[in-house]
Formats: sequence, C-alpha cells, structure tokens
Amino acid sequence: MPDSYDMQSSQEATRRENRAIDFANKCRQIDNGHIYGDVELEGIKVKVAGSTQIENMVILTGVNGEGLPVVAFHSVIDLERAITSAISRYVSGQLKWKEDEYRTGKKG
Repeated sequence: MPDSYDMQSSQEATRRENRAIDFANKCRQIDNGHIYGDVELEGIKVKVAGSTQIENMVILTGVNGEGLPVVAFHSVIDLERAITSAISRYVSGQLKWKEDEYRTGKKG
C-alpha cells in the first residue's frame, strides 16, 4: 500500500497534468482565432521576477471592439500560475483591460 507522501505526490502530478491540458486547450482556442469578450488578444509578455518573493508579471495586449489598443496586467509569485491564470482570466473575461497609452502615443 502506498504511503501518504506517494499519494500526495501522485495527486499533485495529476493536478499539474490537468492544468497543463486545460492550458494547452485554451492556447489552442486563442491560436485558432477565438476571441473572448470584447478584446482580440495580440500579445503576451512575461516579466520574470527572478526571486520567489517577488511576483512575476504577465502583460497582455490586444485590440478592443472599438479598434483601440488595450493592455491588461496579471501578477503572481509562482511563474507557472502567473502564466496559466492570466490565460484563464482572459478566456473567462475576468481581466481588467485599459487603454494602452504607450501604443496610442498618449504616454512615453
């Protein structure tokens, strides 16, 4: 009979595998041109913190239904979770998009 550590390790591996499959499916849908909500995703950048105490930042850029460039930010300490949850939030419409002032020339 496996000990509790082996079972927990196996359960964590299964959870990671399921998250990876879910992430791959969402990426495939985006790659096939599926638009979620009012924003067509154009780019994803990841700023890696380099420390386990600082959040990694995912920057998503797109164009809204009015044709304006928009940007959204998502940050989490765990790099894997930062990337996967940013995509999940895009797909579920939970990102807070704002006008991308750098791309519109209003800033910088």
